[in-house]
Amino acid sequence: MDIAQELYYICADSEKTEEALIKIDKELLTYIESYVPNSEKGIFLNTIDFIIEKREAYFFKAGFKAAIQLIVK
Repeated sequence: MDIAQELYYICADSEKTEEALIKIDKELLTYIESYVPNSEKGIFLNTIDFIIEKREAYFFKAGFKAAIQLIVK
C-alpha cells in the first residue's frame, strides 16, 4: 500500500475529527430543539443534514490534499 492510500485511511478514521464533528452536530441539535418551531424542524433538519455532509466532505478533502502536499515536499 502506498503512502497516499495509508494517509487516506488514517484521515478517514481520525478519532479527533469524528469527535469534533459530533460535538458540532450536538450543538446544532440543541439549537434546533430550542429555537426552531416544530412546524419547521423537518425542513431545517434536512437543510442542516445536507450542509453537514458537504462540510465533512470538504474538510476531509482539504486535509487530505494538505497532507499529500507535505509528504510530496
